[in-house]
Amino acid sequence: MSYGSKNSVSQFLYKAGCPATMCLIIANVISFFSHAFLGAGDPFLLLVYSTANWIHRPWTPFTWFLVGAGHPIAVIFSGMILFMFGGSLERSWGTKTFLGFYLFSSVLIAISCWVGMLVTGIPLEFAGLYFSIVAPLIAWCMLNPGETIRIYGIFPLRATYLAWLTVLFVWYGAGPPINGLFALSSSVFAYWFVNKGRSLIAVVNSPNRRIAVTGRAGTPKLSLEHFDQEHEKILTPNPISSPFRWIRARSERKKLEALWNRSFKSPPDEKKSSRD
Repeated sequence: MSYGSKNSVSQFLYKAGCPATMCLIIANVISFFSHAFLGAGDPFLLLVYSTANWIHRPWTPFTWFLVGAGHPIAVIFSGMILFMFGGSLERSWGTKTFLGFYLFSSVLIAISCWVGMLVTGIPLEFAGLYFSIVAPLIAWCMLNPGETIRIYGIFPLRATYLAWLTVLFVWYGAGPPINGLFALSSSVFAYWFVNKGRSLIAVVNSPNRRIAVTGRAGTPKLSLEHFDQEHEKILTPNPISSPFRWIRARSERKKLEALWNRSFKSPPDEKKSSRD
């Protein structure tokens, strides 16, 4: 691959500010068409997770969400949901934190459903984004409880109610009443991560181990002593899904920048008069 093509791919992945999210969507699209053309000979089938025989394929808890499965409309909508909610989280948290959150929640639901199979004797297979987008969706709804989401672009629904509706769909989709309860592990993890997990990560990653202060929406507040080290994406919400919060955040950032310039930076040299 030439340098120019590599540069084009990099620009495509980073243009939306969520390269990990884009890679997950692209992997699902590629694997979907691979199965459509190759059928039983599709190599991506080796990545599908099954609670009945995953021990013989120990890599599948880490790979099942890369396989685009089901109806093409389901693949499209799952990709759109991941881009909307997962992409927003990745821009806000950073790629490393989001990817760790996504991977852990996906592995967790796979292993917990295996435990559920040991209890009920009912096996499950996981492939595609359907169950893996649950944790990012619930986390986003918890961070933006007052936002209104339009289902299919028509029906308005508050983010809080969308989170509860997602929990209900997961419980029913994995098999009520018992199997579905084990599938809610990723939802519980998302709840814990938003409330506690991010603060722990912030403390570990902080250079002087300061306790992170979080606001109502769970977004770290800026500290003037490290203002020049803060990344804009941490402060600025997604302008598409949260336009009013985005405008308000931009206004607050400008005020902080002005305060920073007045308080901590040396004033510019006075201009000499024209007479000199």
